[in-house]
Amino acid sequence: MAVRYNPNPARITEPLYQVKELEKSPLYTVLCGGKELTVYHTDSFDYVIPVVDDDSPLDFQVNVSKNFQKAVFRPAKTNVQAQISGRELRFQLKKPGKVTRAGR
Repeated sequence: MAVRYNPNPARITEPLYQVKELEKSPLYTVLCGGKELTVYHTDSFDYVIPVVDDDSPLDFQVNVSKNFQKAVFRPAKTNVQAQISGRELRFQLKKPGKVTRAGR
């Protein structure tokens, strides 16, 4: 039986499980709506999982411990535009969704 991709999964209203074995990111701190989120670190990437109650826009502040020159968000259709000040990024997601940041 083939697994089908669901592009519109049901909203997650609370964490499905707690990740305890992953270390925290040494590179990023993330605030969403002024609340600090746990940033997990793996050998491939760092990530956060914000849990939201509705489709309201989400305001993020990301502090990066290393210098960087630019940030590009994927997928491009999200059209996320970040304000960069030193080692800090500020951006808004119009609605919940999966995005990644690439940059140097």
